[in-house]
Amino acid sequence: MKELRQIASVMLSMCLSCFVGFAQTEGSDDTVVDDEVVAEDVEVVVNNGYPVTPKPAFTFVYKEASALDAEGNALTKNWLRNNVSITVGGTEIDFVVGPLTNGADTNIDTLSFITMDNYYLPSRAKVEVTMPDLSFGEGYNDIESQTYTFYVENYITIGNATDKPDFNEITSVVIESGITYEVAEGDKMLCKTLVLEGGATLKNKGVVEVKDTAFYHCIEESYFDQAGLINFGEYSAASSVFVKFSSNIVKREDKRNQIITGNMIKSSMKLKDLTIYPFTFYSSNQSIQEGGYYSLSSWVDGQKDKYLSTEYGYMSFYNQINSYFEDGYFRFKGDVRDAETVSMSNLVVKNVGLRMPNPYPAMLDLNEMVSDPLNTSGMGAKQLLKFAQMPYANKAFYYNTHIGITTYDGEMWKGYLMPVGTGAINHVHREYTYNIKKEHLTDMQTAKAKYEGQEIKYPYVRFYCDYVDKDKAHGKGYRAVFAVYFVDEDTYQEVLDTRNVKWQIADIYESRDLTMDKSLEGYIMYPYFGIFRQQGKDASKSFITIGAEKMPDVGSSTKVNIGVARELAANTAENDEDYKVKIGILDHNLGSTKIRFKCEELGLSFDNPHVTWSGKGETKEIVDGVETTILYHSHNSDRKLFEFDFYAEENPSEIPDIDEEDITAVDEVDVACTLSVENSKVVVNGVNEGAIVTLTSLSGMTLDKKDVKNGVVSFEISDKGIYFVAVEQGNATKVFKLLIK
Repeated sequence: MKELRQIASVMLSMCLSCFVGFAQTEGSDDTVVDDEVVAEDVEVVVNNGYPVTPKPAFTFVYKEASALDAEGNALTKNWLRNNVSITVGGTEIDFVVGPLTNGADTNIDTLSFITMDNYYLPSRAKVEVTMPDLSFGEGYNDIESQTYTFYVENYITIGNATDKPDFNEITSVVIESGITYEVAEGDKMLCKTLVLEGGATLKNKGVVEVKDTAFYHCIEESYFDQAGLINFGEYSAASSVFVKFSSNIVKREDKRNQIITGNMIKSSMKLKDLTIYPFTFYSSNQSIQEGGYYSLSSWVDGQKDKYLSTEYGYMSFYNQINSYFEDGYFRFKGDVRDAETVSMSNLVVKNVGLRMPNPYPAMLDLNEMVSDPLNTSGMGAKQLLKFAQMPYANKAFYYNTHIGITTYDGEMWKGYLMPVGTGAINHVHREYTYNIKKEHLTDMQTAKAKYEGQEIKYPYVRFYCDYVDKDKAHGKGYRAVFAVYFVDEDTYQEVLDTRNVKWQIADIYESRDLTMDKSLEGYIMYPYFGIFRQQGKDASKSFITIGAEKMPDVGSSTKVNIGVARELAANTAENDEDYKVKIGILDHNLGSTKIRFKCEELGLSFDNPHVTWSGKGETKEIVDGVETTILYHSHNSDRKLFEFDFYAEENPSEIPDIDEEDITAVDEVDVACTLSVENSKVVVNGVNEGAIVTLTSLSGMTLDKKDVKNGVVSFEISDKGIYFVAVEQGNATKVFKLLIK
C-alpha cells in the first residue's frame, strides 16, 4: 500500500489561525454551600463543529486552570499522543502534539494536535477528536473523555491544468500531483490555504495570494516528486511550508544517513523552523552563522571569507543534516526566496568538494544553468564539468556537463534536474562562482517535452547493479549505475593527455565517485561497482562512474575492467544468498556504430541483458603472510573484477530492446484481475479468494476494505474525484487509478 500512502504525502503545519473558536462551558459557576466552596467547571474554548482546512490543527484552550492527566500528573507530548485519538471517516490518523503552554504563568493551557506530514484530509470529511479524561487540580472538576466533531471544508481541487475555478479568500485549494498549474499574467489565484501534492508545480505569472499557509508536499521514496513554485508574478502567503522525505536507505540502525539540502526559505534556517518527524535523533549544521566557519571536510580553516558570496551568506542556501536512522520528513517553513538571480561566489574547497544547493522553491534545470553565459566563462559553473547530485551523501548520481551523460537510474535527462530542497557537490578543487536564475527553473512536464528523445553526442552503454534481496534492494532510482562511452581517436588522445596519472581520470571527460575514498568509508552503500583502472598507490579505492574509451575498429575490441566491491551487503551474513545482486544493461545509444558487448564470466550481453551474481561477504585472504579477514571497508581489499568486452563487427546482429520490467531489483508478481466502472459502481473481477481489496482516496485515506470471497468485489462511490483500488494477494499488489466524473 506504499503507492497509496505516497499520494498523500503532505506537509506539517503549525498554523493555528484557520480556526474560529467559541466558548464551550462544561458546567456552571462555582457556588458556596455551608461555607464550603464547590469545585467549579473549567471553561473550554474549542473549534468544535466548525469547518477545518485540508491541513488542520485542533486546538483546545482550558481557561483558568492547568490541564493534567486523570492521575493529576503534568501532561507530556508522549502521553497525549498515546491517549488522544483522531479519526477521519472512522479511520485513525497520525498526528503530532504542538507546544504545551505553561498554565502557571497564564492560567490558560493550550493543547494543539496537528495532522501528520503524510496526510491532508478529504473534502467534506468528518473528523473526530477524542480527548482522554483530564483533571485540573484542586478547586476544579475533572472532565471525562469526550469526542469533538469537525468537518473539512468543501475545498477546490484542481485536477487539470486547464481548470478555471472561482477562487476566493474563504476557500482552500488543492493542486493534484503531476499537474503544472499556471496563473497567467493578469489572472489571480486567491484562497485560504493552498496544498500542492508531491509532483505538482504552481507557475505564477499573475497574482497568487494565500491568506493562510501554502503547503508544498512530497512523495515518499521519490527523488523528483517534490511540489514546487515558479514565480514570475506576485506571490504572497502567511507562510510557506516545504516537506522533504528522507529514507534510511542503508537499512541499518548503526549506519548514519546524511542529506545535503538546499534552503528555499530566504532567511537562514533555524532549528525551530526545520522540524522533523518522527525522527528521535538527528544533527544539523544549518544553523551556522554568516561570518563564521565550520569544518565540513571541505572548508579551509581560517579562510572563512572565501566561503561567503558577494550578496548572501553561503549558509543561507545550504543545509547539511546527518545522523538520522529512520524514515521521516524534514519540514522547511518561512517566506520563499524570490530573487531573480542567486550568485554564490568565491567558493573554494578542500578534500571532499563544494556543495551547491538549489536555493529556489522549484526544480532547477542544471543543463540550462551551466549553458547560461554567466556560467560559461571565467570560473563559473560550466567549468565544474560534473555535478554529483546527492539526495544522500552515501548515494549520489553524476552529471558530466561536458558530455551530457548522467548516472541517474532512469531516463538520462532526469539526471539534469535538481528538485526543491536538494543539493549537489563537485570535486574540482578550485574557486568558482555559481549563478542561478529563476529562468533556470523548470517542472517535470516542461523538462520532459524539452529533453525526451534527445540524442547524446557520444555512443554509450549504461549498466546498473542492485541487491536481489527485497529487504536490501535500494530499488529503481537508487541503484549503482556507471556508463562507458566511446570517442574517436583524436578525442581519445585528448582524454589520455588530460588524465590524472594518480587517479587515472580526465575530469573534463570522465567522472569518479568519491564515496569509495578513505574519508567516506562510513557512508558506503552497497552494492557498489564501476570502472576500475590501474591507479596510484593512494588511489586504489576509487570507482569511475562515467568513463571514456576509444571507439573499437571492426575486428578489434576494448576491454574494460569493472570492479565490484568485495562485500556486497551492509552487514555480514552466513548465507551467500544474502549477497546476490542483479547486474544488467540499463540502456544504450550505439546508433549506427558496430559496437557490441559481452561479459563471459557473468554471461552478460545484449542478448542476455540481466543476470544475477552471488558475491561474498567477508573473506579471509593472505596479506603480508598473515591470514586476514577482508571486509568491504578494508584498505587491503581487492575488488572483484569482471572483464567487459566491447567489440566491433562488420555485420553486427541487431540489438534487442531492453526489457524495462526486468531491470527491477526484485521480480514482482502481478495480480491477474480486471476492473470496470459503471456510473458510481466499481467492480473488480477475477480476484483469488483470500485477497484483500482496498478503496483509497487521493489523499491516502482508506474508504473501504473488503476480503474476496467469490472472485468479485464492488464499491459504491458517490463523489467525483480520483481514487485508487489496490488488490493485495500474498506478496503481490496491483493498483488501479480511477477518475470518477
